[in-house]
Amino acid sequence: MFETKLRINFFDTDAAGILFFGNLFRLAHHAYELFLEKISPRRNFFDDQVLLPIVHSEADYKAPLKAGDVTNVKLFVSKLGESSFELTYQFFCEGILKAQARTVHVSVDKEKFKKISLPSDLKNSLMKYFNK
Repeated sequence: MFETKLRINFFDTDAAGILFFGNLFRLAHHAYELFLEKISPRRNFFDDQVLLPIVHSEADYKAPLKAGDVTNVKLFVSKLGESSFELTYQFFCEGILKAQARTVHVSVDKEKFKKISLPSDLKNSLMKYFNK
């Protein structure tokens, strides 16, 4: 499991000081980028011939996340296929699960934008974080 801490900023919240629902995905994507840096530090995901677009996302909100909260984000691979993978993000504050998000990524060829197999090095790195 990959873990990182992220702060809920004032600009992340709505007028009530609660995390604006869409900003949970911004936080999840921030954690995703940190995760990619850890598992594949030499891969340049913008110049690579393999792209990993998100084709599905969903979130469940359990309790309010507020401006100033520091959330411990736990990220793991919840599904791993031949050409796709699903990541689950859990957002905890003071040991309490406040929200959970999931994103599904598909490996595609940059030129043709057609689905292809995940590169073996990336798949092997993802496997280390697999948790059913």
